[in-house]
Formats: sequence, structure tokens, C-alpha cells
Amino acid sequence: MAAGCETSVPRSRGTGPDVIPCAERLHEICGHLLLYYSINDKLPERLADLKTAGPEPLPPLTCPDSGKPYVYNRSGLTIQGRPGRLVLYDPAPTHSGMRWGILADDPVEGKPLTARVVRLPENPVFSGAKP
Repeated sequence: MAAGCETSVPRSRGTGPDVIPCAERLHEICGHLLLYYSINDKLPERLADLKTAGPEPLPPLTCPDSGKPYVYNRSGLTIQGRPGRLVLYDPAPTHSGMRWGILADDPVEGKPLTARVVRLPENPVFSGAKP
């Protein structure tokens, strides 16, 4: 079964004005998350577990702009007005008052997990527990 990580940012490798380093890094991590899920039928306990998820090296698990580690929540946080669960995100709104993160759809038995890299406001409204 195929899985994919959608993004709203340009998917060009390299450098240039259209490349957003944090979003690009999260997109690469998203691929590792999806591969891990396809092999293990669950998300990893810890992000470090992704190192064994495939042949490609895992990128640093930190925001390239702030240098701070991404926040991982295996269960995911629900954001009011957004489908899916926020499983990985910037610890601080260092991108012009915004954060980048990965939203994963709720798993459906027999179907691949889908996820997307999204831009979030400085203080998203969470449903239920807060980070």
C-alpha cells in the first residue's frame, strides 16, 4: 500500500527563495514516519526510532532556523478546525510568528497512513490536551 506526505510548500531540493528549510526537513521526516508506520503498523515510541525506518539517513530532528528539537507527540494533538492529529511540530513560532508541523490522519485499518506538512499559527487552538 502506498502512503504519502503532502505539503503546501514547493518541493524543490536545493536552495533558493522558494525553499523553506524547516518545511523541507519536516517533509523528509514525514517520509520516515510513514515508512516506519507501513512496516510496524504504528508510529514510533520515540523519534530516534525512525533511524531504522529505511535506507535514507534521518535528517536532524531539530528546526534548522531555531536549532531547537521538534516536539513529538505519538498520540497527536487535535487542532480545532483541522483534520488529523499534530504529531510533530516546531517548539516555538520562529517562522515569522508561525510554526511548521506534521498532521497525520487517524489510521484506518487496511489503509496507509497519510500525513501532511502544515503551517500553524503562533498559538493554535487545541482540542483536549495542550502540548
